[in-house]
Amino acid sequence: MRFRTLSVRNFGVFHGRADFALDGSGIPGNWGRITTVSGQNGVGKTTLFRGAALALFGPLALGTRVSQQDYREEIAGLLHRGPKTTAADAEVRLSLEFFEGGRPTIIEISRMWKRVGAKVEERLSIRRNGSAPDVRDDEHEAWLRSYVPPGLQEVLFFDAERLDLLTDPVRHGATLRGALGRLFGFDTTAQLRADLELFLVRRGGSGRSAELAKAATKLRDELEDMAGELARLEADAAALAQREVELAAGLHDAEQALVAA
Repeated sequence: MRFRTLSVRNFGVFHGRADFALDGSGIPGNWGRITTVSGQNGVGKTTLFRGAALALFGPLALGTRVSQQDYREEIAGLLHRGPKTTAADAEVRLSLEFFEGGRPTIIEISRMWKRVGAKVEERLSIRRNGSAPDVRDDEHEAWLRSYVPPGLQEVLFFDAERLDLLTDPVRHGATLRGALGRLFGFDTTAQLRADLELFLVRRGGSGRSAELAKAATKLRDELEDMAGELARLEADAAALAQREVELAAGLHDAEQALVAA
């Protein structure tokens, strides 16, 4: 997956429409796989991250246990506020490129919000290679998640604070563990287990409780398997990080030898 373009209108600090090319199109040079957004405090860097996440994930951009009321209040706070008025509507557009069967697929996402009285209404529009997906309108959200699962948010967007955490030798392990856990859904499994156990306590002693207890045991076993896989992935990540350090040191030595020659 590659980000192509991002547009925001009346969103956060942005008044009117602002367009951003995220793939370096129109700018000479070689481009890698990471897009960096830089600027002074208050110019809208965090707003762009928030807008892209909301375009992709909607309410799930705020977490799995956020109510619709909290989501609407969050969006209402993101409508651009001028000196005297607040915008009546806002929009975020995001264009992504995927490769399916060796061919590029362009997905364009538009998420628009409009204030209607005390409420905020949302409209999601999706295009795949210029045409609407072959699903009902109320299935667009699920269709989009099949391409971009909500857990990816943890590895798609990194602000300076999170980058500092990842490079901190003391805290990077916990940060990476949390990101991978949310990516693979471990946190959701743990929450389901906690909810199920609470339900069992409240129901107590019924045959249904025994059935659910058996299901809870199965979930615990699956969770332990996932935790083992996470530990393996963390070990692999640590090994790759060490290899990167070794390669960087070798490159430095080679450059110094080249200069001396």
